[in-house]
Amino acid sequence: DATAWNRNVSAAKAPLTQIRDAGYKIVSPRGNPLTRDRYAAVNGKLKNAHGASTLFIDPSCKTLISDLEREVYKEGSPVREAVRDGASQRGHHSDALGYPIHNEFRIETGFIPSRLA
Repeated sequence: DATAWNRNVSAAKAPLTQIRDAGYKIVSPRGNPLTRDRYAAVNGKLKNAHGASTLFIDPSCKTLISDLEREVYKEGSPVREAVRDGASQRGHHSDALGYPIHNEFRIETGFIPSRLA
């Protein structure tokens, strides 16, 4: 995710800058997508409007499956924030799936938070 572009106070350079400087190609946006757009991209790959699935998760990926089952939108929130159950690792696996899916198969929802006021 794009957070790796941020420099840590204890590091001279951001992690992705260090990797790029070592000669590797970086495929990462400078900013993270809206949660809503990331969810839309993953949901669209799991099952699109025509009922077709193009993303399949191996049944042995129990933590990812559990994570996806627990990621829900906050009831009544116009921003539709993710609600997590408080478990320290909850969300990390679905985030790790969501960022590359969004980068490769982007679905823009057209949602602009500033228009809510």
